[in-house]
Amino acid sequence: MIGGAEVLAMRLILALQTRGFEVVVLTSQRPADSPRKEDYQGITIFRFPFRESFGNVHRLMELRQEVVKLKQEFAPDLIHINDVHKDHFFHLLTAEAYPAPSLVTLHLALSDQLARRDSWVRQLLAKCDWVNCVSQTILNQTRRIVPEIRCHSSVVFNGLEDSPVVDKALPMDPPRILCLGRLQKRKGFDVALSAFSRITHRYPKMRLTVAGDGPERLTLERQADELGLEHLVDFLGWVFPAEVRSVIKTSTVVVMPSTNEGFPLVALEAALMGRPVVASRIGGLSEVVMHRKTGLLVDPGDCAGMAEAISFLIQHPEKAAQLGQMARRRAQNQFSWRRCVDGYEMLYQSICKRAVHGPLQ
Repeated sequence: MIGGAEVLAMRLILALQTRGFEVVVLTSQRPADSPRKEDYQGITIFRFPFRESFGNVHRLMELRQEVVKLKQEFAPDLIHINDVHKDHFFHLLTAEAYPAPSLVTLHLALSDQLARRDSWVRQLLAKCDWVNCVSQTILNQTRRIVPEIRCHSSVVFNGLEDSPVVDKALPMDPPRILCLGRLQKRKGFDVALSAFSRITHRYPKMRLTVAGDGPERLTLERQADELGLEHLVDFLGWVFPAEVRSVIKTSTVVVMPSTNEGFPLVALEAALMGRPVVASRIGGLSEVVMHRKTGLLVDPGDCAGMAEAISFLIQHPEKAAQLGQMARRRAQNQFSWRRCVDGYEMLYQSICKRAVHGPLQ
């Protein structure tokens, strides 16, 4: 279950480790046969079968005690919770047993239903010491539906290490369109397939690469067959994080037709590789991709609009390369890895200081 948030979290942990932080990771045991305890580059990872315990009160209480024991033995100065899902209910169950300041980072926007007044998610956000969002869009939306966090919330943008070597010329013979990410509904790759099918008659040599794996893979493969695209679409399957930039390097345009995004690393990876992005005008995507400056934005679900945006970049290769280079410069300046790590380190220090001395005046 590795996506952008997990990749970013581990890179951040390793970076903080080099700055003298001591970190342990507590996470779900998925898949069920994964080891309960593991060491990764000096970081100890503890996995718990949280989801299997729901509905079994006895097992739930056993896991509660295990989490309490881990918290008490490690005695953290800060607990950093990434996103909110059922597993984090165990933090609420154990918060009083080991009180420590907590930080919640939201990587996706919350639904109004999830943040209703009687929900445990609302309790988690209201009780934590600070809420961090990875984009201004998510922060604004969360403050709207959970106004209690207004005075203890902020933004730390995602960041990535720069790519040292980038080809300024984009591959155009043939043009290669890339969709990269976990194959799930919110990524909107069905829209990309439909958009692609609208312009294949204009560019018969053009190819579409779908890189990633997930629950929607078979559905997308069937859609490609039904659209008569089986000879033009390549499904690469799972791509290791270290291989992402190699895949992007083969592309002309990166397409992100998502319906919900916080601050997607794929868009940032593409920018650092000098690739223009065609994306939905939603969430943090519109903060990474600047319309007509570093890429092109279309309304979510707009197959025709996405097809025309892709076609424009193929027809105007010099403009496409220019957008890619502008995207690279902006990513280097605004979303550097150092700025991201510095932001979290300062936030950690501020939260711990507030916990000891009270709110700063």
